[in-house]
Amino acid sequence: MATITRAEFSVTSKVNASNAAGAGITVSKSFSQDNKNSSSVIVPDKSLLIDKEVITSGSSLTVDLYDLGTLDVGVGAGEDNLGETHANSSVNSIVIQNDGDSSGTLRINQTVASSWSGLLGGSNSIDLPAGGFFALSYGSTGSAVTDASSHLVQLDAVSGDVTATLIFVAN
Repeated sequence: MATITRAEFSVTSKVNASNAAGAGITVSKSFSQDNKNSSSVIVPDKSLLIDKEVITSGSSLTVDLYDLGTLDVGVGAGEDNLGETHANSSVNSIVIQNDGDSSGTLRINQTVASSWSGLLGGSNSIDLPAGGFFALSYGSTGSAVTDASSHLVQLDAVSGDVTATLIFVAN
């Protein structure tokens, strides 16, 4: 069994701006969540990286957040990057990116049956243009995943091929 020794989720935004009169502003804001419980124990015990997966226009990649289903990231169907199987009860954080070199739009499509309600809260979708990303953290509590009813994330390539990255940590 693999052991997660660090499970930090962070997002940083930095902006330097000025106007024609010479006035300026610098904004730097970071949000960070160290996925530990009240006893400082790291809660997530599983992770998955799908790195730069090409999805051809009109096609989809469906990720089963509960047990990975038939997904094969190179180690074997239904196994993560370390060869571990999953039976996740919740997802602590997830990042989905459409690579900047993509010619199409990456649609996070949660209108399909058994979509994970924790991502968009229902039957919704978000379109990510080339270079766009979506990041969400539920901290150490996580958001529930239910096998067979609320466990799928579908990524669609719309109007061209896309190169997608998906990372999640779960328990």
